[in-house]
Formats: sequence, structure tokens, C-alpha cells
Amino acid sequence: MWRLTGVGAGFLGVILSCGGQGQADTIDLDANTRAAVEKGMDERIALINRSAPIAVAPHQKLISAARHGEVVLYRYELTLEPGGSATPKFIKMIADDVIKSNCKENKDTRVLLDLGYELKHVWYDQQGNFVSNVLVKKQSCISAGL
Repeated sequence: MWRLTGVGAGFLGVILSCGGQGQADTIDLDANTRAAVEKGMDERIALINRSAPIAVAPHQKLISAARHGEVVLYRYELTLEPGGSATPKFIKMIADDVIKSNCKENKDTRVLLDLGYELKHVWYDQQGNFVSNVLVKKQSCISAGL
């Protein structure tokens, strides 16, 4: 079980200490701490939106981010070669990368997932047409073995 030990000045401003097996089952937050976490998320989202578009990977730009309650939405544009298209294999690759990043590589997003937040990533082509999406939640990490 994770225990929240303080709020500081990071992406979320969350400093955690871990006991037991090292995998979070639940994180219990009081109202003030949850408000501080959400304020940190909102500040980070505002920074993303001021900095956008942000090249996050070859052929991908982060266009915007938003928070709607306990869902954080990330909107991407795929920057493919003229006439190119996002193949199912390419879409699966970027979806798998997002799940791995959110669940394992980025400790801040993993904390959000353990708090019960969901991270929705949506991809559009350069004309604004929907291409694909992936919703990452705590169960996604468990299912992926991360």
C-alpha cells in the first residue's frame, strides 16, 4: 500500500513512500491532499497547453490536454508522410507504448492511476479526423503485467 507523505513541487507534487510489496492497492487521500494533487495536475495541464504542440515521438505531436473530473484527456496529432496512413500495427504499437509509459516508466502517471484517475489518449490525423484512442486505468496496468 502506498502512503502519501507530503506534497511538494513536482509534476503532481506528490512524494510517496511505499511499504509492503511495493505495488499500490489503494491510496487514501484526505480532501485537502486530493485538492493539492488536482491543483498540481491542472497546473501541469496548463503548462502542456501553453507549450503545445509538443513532439512526443516520431510522427506524434501532443496538441492539448484537459482534465474532466477523474479523467485526464491527451489529444495527439499523427504527423505521417503525405499519403501515409496509420496502420493497425502502428496504432497497436503506439497504444502499447502509452500503456507501458503510463503504467511503468512515468511514476507520476502511475500514481494518478493508483488514485483512480483514468488517462485517455486520443489520436487524430493532420486533417483532424479521429484515428484511435486508448483509455489507461489501473486495471490496464494489471492486465499488462506492469
